[in-house]
Amino acid sequence: MSKMTNVLILAVAAVIAVVAIGYYFVLSPQKANAAKVHKNVATEQAANDALRLQLARLTKEEAAVPIQQARIAAIDREIPVTTGLPSYVRFLTSAAAKSHLELVSIAPASPAAVTALAPVVTAAPAAASGAKGTAASAAPVAPAASAPPALSSMMVTMNIVGSYFAVQDFVRRLEAGSGPDGSGRATVVSSVTMLPGILPVASGAGSSANSAASYKTLQTQISATIFMSNVPAVTAGSGPGTTSPVGGAATAAPAAPSTTTSS
Repeated sequence: MSKMTNVLILAVAAVIAVVAIGYYFVLSPQKANAAKVHKNVATEQAANDALRLQLARLTKEEAAVPIQQARIAAIDREIPVTTGLPSYVRFLTSAAAKSHLELVSIAPASPAAVTALAPVVTAAPAAASGAKGTAASAAPVAPAASAPPALSSMMVTMNIVGSYFAVQDFVRRLEAGSGPDGSGRATVVSSVTMLPGILPVASGAGSSANSAASYKTLQTQISATIFMSNVPAVTAGSGPGTTSPVGGAATAAPAAPSTTTSS
């Protein structure tokens, strides 16, 4: 009986040993590999989620590209690379006609570079030196390098004749940039000078034709500024004003002669 018991004990011990050896040498490494695989799967899923978010963001940005392109095109119309005087004169003529006033003359000036104010650079406070507390002299501050001008402006002076409300409507059209020609051109009206005046008399007409409306007629001089971009460069002969590429100052062409119009 004792011999049988020993055999059973040895058999059970052998089975336990085999199970233990199988667990530590077979199951345990596979379990570690499975945990590593699960960790890699979680990492890849997180990376896939990040890529999905990035793809959604890029898709949204791609859908907004036409809107951004339209904005860039609008800015290009507001600030072109040339003076665009012919189209701007047509725009002024059209705006004057729509405002029901007389555009007498247009006098553009020479283009000039628009320079930005240099940033103010302050020196660091001087440190105390020596036992007596004497202040050390501050090192001179080098002036900040200024960027080349990327914008040019041109003053346009125009004389018009019409009623107060017609002048008001004309100024509104200037600042709004409405019109079939020169639509959207950025224009800044800097001054409006009004004096009593009379309507222009057509050739062969008597002065009594407009005497009744003379009391409400104003002779107005308007000074406005339009802008041109210096980037990219404008080649010679493309307009009255020629600008230089980035890195050089804008070179103004000779002032254009005054243009007189009549309706």
